[in-house]
Amino acid sequence: MHGKSYPLLQIIPCAFSLVPATQESPMEVIPKLTPTVHRALKRGQLAYVHAREGLSLVLALSEPGSGEKAFCFLPFDAGHPPRIWEDHLAGRTEPMLLVDSDWIVEAWPSEHSQPDSSPLRRTPGALVITETGPFLVTAEDQYGDALAVNLKTVEVDTLPRRGWPTLDWKIWASEKDRGSPNGRPLFTCKVKPTKA
Repeated sequence: MHGKSYPLLQIIPCAFSLVPATQESPMEVIPKLTPTVHRALKRGQLAYVHAREGLSLVLALSEPGSGEKAFCFLPFDAGHPPRIWEDHLAGRTEPMLLVDSDWIVEAWPSEHSQPDSSPLRRTPGALVITETGPFLVTAEDQYGDALAVNLKTVEVDTLPRRGWPTLDWKIWASEKDRGSPNGRPLFTCKVKPTKA
C-alpha cells in the first residue's frame, strides 16, 4: 500500500434543489375546476355533479344563502332532458366541481331551425334565440306553456312566443377555449328533434 496515493472522498453538493413547500407549481388544470358544494354556488356559475341522470353540468339560478337553491341540470345522457331543480333542504350539501370560467354559448341554426316553429321550440334541450336572450327549454308548466331558462339573465321564465329554436349548440368555458384547436366544450347538446 505504500507508495500509492488515493484521492480523498469528496461530497459534492447536489446540483438540483427541491421546490420549497411554500412555492406552488406553475401547473394548472384547464378549465379551472374546484371542489365545492351546491349551496356555495353563485347565480350564473357552472359546476359538474353526479345526479340521478349521471354526470351533468349544472347552472346555479340563485345566490348562496338564499332560502331555496335553484339549479338547471344539463345531463350528458341525451335520454334525459334538462330540468329545473329546487332544493328546499337547507342543511344538505351536494358535492360539485365548480367550473371557474366566463362561459359562452355557441349556437348555430340547422335545417330544423325555423322561426317560431313547433314542436322544436317546445323540445326540452332546445335553445331558442329571442330578442331578450337565448332561452334553454327545460319543461312545461301546468298550463302547457314551455318553461325555460333565459341564459342572459339566468332566470326561469315562460318561453317567448317568437324565436329561432336550434339543437345545434354548445357551452364553452371561454372564447379562448372555443378558438383553440385542442378546445373542448363544457357541454354539447345531443337532443334529437321530435317528430311532429
